[in-house]
Amino acid sequence: MTVPSLALQSPIGTHDSISYVGHSLLRALADLGHDPGLFPALGTPYSALQPVHLRALARGRQQRLRSPHRVDRLLVWNGYTQAPRIPARSREAIVYWDSDTLSDQAARVLRGYDRVWGVSSFVADTIGRFGIAAGVLSHGVWPDELPPWSPPSGGPVTFLHLGQVCYRKGTDLLLRAFQAAFGYMQADVKLVIKCWPSHAELAYRWIAEFALGDRRIEVDSQAVPRHQLGAYFQHAHAVVLPSRCEAFGLVGLEALAYGRCLIAADFSGPRDYLADDCIRVPAHTVVPAELYPGSAAECAVADLADVLREVAADPDGAVRLGRAARERVLRDWTWLAGLRRAGFGGGTDLKAAQRQVNYG
Repeated sequence: MTVPSLALQSPIGTHDSISYVGHSLLRALADLGHDPGLFPALGTPYSALQPVHLRALARGRQQRLRSPHRVDRLLVWNGYTQAPRIPARSREAIVYWDSDTLSDQAARVLRGYDRVWGVSSFVADTIGRFGIAAGVLSHGVWPDELPPWSPPSGGPVTFLHLGQVCYRKGTDLLLRAFQAAFGYMQADVKLVIKCWPSHAELAYRWIAEFALGDRRIEVDSQAVPRHQLGAYFQHAHAVVLPSRCEAFGLVGLEALAYGRCLIAADFSGPRDYLADDCIRVPAHTVVPAELYPGSAAECAVADLADVLREVAADPDGAVRLGRAARERVLRDWTWLAGLRRAGFGGGTDLKAAQRQVNYG
């Protein structure tokens, strides 16, 4: 019997979130027994490839020799506007989108695909409003990349904002809320802004503008490998995700996987994984989306400040929330669980623990 072929066209690696998602999709498909072919995005550094990628590259070379459609299903991640790298019977786009409205061009392109996936219910619903049926193919976490749970270390109650410093991420809202919550108090608190080197200048400027230069706010802009980001989560009591719009919000899910209390705006992608073990901040004010057509939404600074004060007053409660959330996420929000929910469990469905593959 001929096994249906499946391939992934995607950036690959761990140097940024886009390539890391591609890496994880490929690894999960392999763990589920699909033996995927890989067609890496142009410019992917081969030094970033690991054994699972090399096997998929070899499989991709075999698939190029097939005819007339060299692949049965081609999944395209972060490059769906470009020409496919290989002919396929079915072309499927995996889409992230950070607003509630598609552009006309994006809608036109997506109508040319045989199937479309949004990375969250929010994205799938946005696509669906243009008459394009879309399923949900979620991001996830890898339990084997997570250390054993431990409580935050001693010292001040620490809030963490990890990722870009920008309007969409709501960094300005968090700085204003931190100042409103603690600006005139001698509270033993700290806010860590972990960002890329290119975002440091804006971070310091916004701290001066929105938080009056509060010295309890620390900017860490050093470039570190992805596997070292866990230390930032482990030192935090709570991770704050006040984004005006998130296609998915992988940082929030990873915070929960590390067992950290998550404070998040109750809007867009994170709604898929937010639960009673998270602290939701209402986001009712409609605002323009950044760099996208349509709208986003923001939470009130006063509401976010109230939540920060509550966590600072009861850090043990925040620790309990984080620990409960970790158990839920490691059960329901792994990469394998997400692909199975989307119907990709039909290979030989091998579990990661049963495959002695070196992922580096």
